[in-house]
Amino acid sequence: MTCGPGSPGIPRPSWWPSFVPISPAILILIFPGSFRFTCYYYRKAYYRSFAGSPPGCAVGPLAGKRKYRGETAVLLFQNLHRFAMYFALIFIFLLGKDAVEAFFKDGHVGIGIGSIILTINVVLIASYTFGCHSFRHLIGGRKDCMSDCGKPSLALGTWKKATWFNMRHMQFAWLSLVWVMVTDLYVRLLSMGYLRDLNTW
Repeated sequence: MTCGPGSPGIPRPSWWPSFVPISPAILILIFPGSFRFTCYYYRKAYYRSFAGSPPGCAVGPLAGKRKYRGETAVLLFQNLHRFAMYFALIFIFLLGKDAVEAFFKDGHVGIGIGSIILTINVVLIASYTFGCHSFRHLIGGRKDCMSDCGKPSLALGTWKKATWFNMRHMQFAWLSLVWVMVTDLYVRLLSMGYLRDLNTW
């Protein structure tokens, strides 16, 4: 094993492609990446953009020649989305822990640009994840009845809250995606010494 360029101390396995940077971020990318790529909203976006099928729920395939096979053939792996969601929920707790710790330094409470950016990041990612169709189905969509003799129940209440996020799923999908890039860039520039975090410590 050798160390990759620009990453001193991190061993590069012999099977690792030389053109791929060695970084822990690359290793965990499969989890948030698979959740995003198989997301129902993103599917709709790139199905219509690149395949042109189906262009809409009530619209047939282009020129009537393309038969939409969805997740029953080539794109069978898309059904992994419901499993990727569980990893996405774990990441919310991990990112939330980072955001909370960003308000503490050497035992003192404070606030800085970095702590604000990290907090916004986990809030947007959580909003996107809680609006996920699979999450909404998990907490109540699979049930025929969520009320107890007509009375509100915990399942019904959480399902309604998830529905609020689900109705704004597109907005949170793009906002969280852009903000993840902003957060990663900010942390990267800080670690390289190009920026100095403005804070109260």
